[in-house]
Amino acid sequence: MSIEANTIEAITTEAEADAIDPTVEWQTLIDHEDFEICTNEPYQIRKRSNGRIVAESFHKSTGYIQVNLNKKPYLIVIFIIPLYGSWLQQFFPDDQCFR
Repeated sequence: MSIEANTIEAITTEAEADAIDPTVEWQTLIDHEDFEICTNEPYQIRKRSNGRIVAESFHKSTGYIQVNLNKKPYLIVIFIIPLYGSWLQQFFPDDQCFR
């Protein structure tokens, strides 16, 4: 995948994602029930209704990957932390710092 104009190329359909790795699991996002996140790297987010992967871009000031869910920007890291539960909470005991 190449990076052009601060946008990361994304797999666009559920079928394409499953063709790459049929063992991929998706988990519904907390507070965003109409979206799911892949539990494996690269932690892509897709819309549940149509299976399309949400476009990603770089947040210039933090360097983190950002997605827009329902026209509101979020750093993708806030959705990854809950996937790792207690292991990551030892480093980030208060996950509110990412919200």
